[in-house]
Amino acid sequence: MKRQILVMVLLMLAPLFHAYSQDKDQKVEAYYFHNKTRCMTCNTVEKVTKESLQELYGDKIVFKSLVFEDKSNKDVVKKYQVEGQSLIFVKGDKKTDITNYAFLNAVTRPEKLKEKIKETVDNL
Repeated sequence: MKRQILVMVLLMLAPLFHAYSQDKDQKVEAYYFHNKTRCMTCNTVEKVTKESLQELYGDKIVFKSLVFEDKSNKDVVKKYQVEGQSLIFVKGDKKTDITNYAFLNAVTRPEKLKEKIKETVDNL
């Protein structure tokens, strides 16, 4: 009887273990959506993000810089519900947007943006 109860409990918990292991296997992706015409701040957000990700994580994080208005990016823009310039980090169903923080800090305090990127990635 005890064995049957144990088997039933394990069967009920199996989906939870599977979901947990899948989440750990998912990779973080970073997306920077921007306009065709870009200012110094826009370029700096991309540069600091790209360099920070490379320094902190090597090639473990996928970074994509995409032109927001480009029709070829329409599907990914819709998927992540992007409405303008955006810096987002995605892992599975989780999405974190740090656009405002990036634009406030990229030029004047790039080290703050780097810290925020690390915090964001580590928390996904």
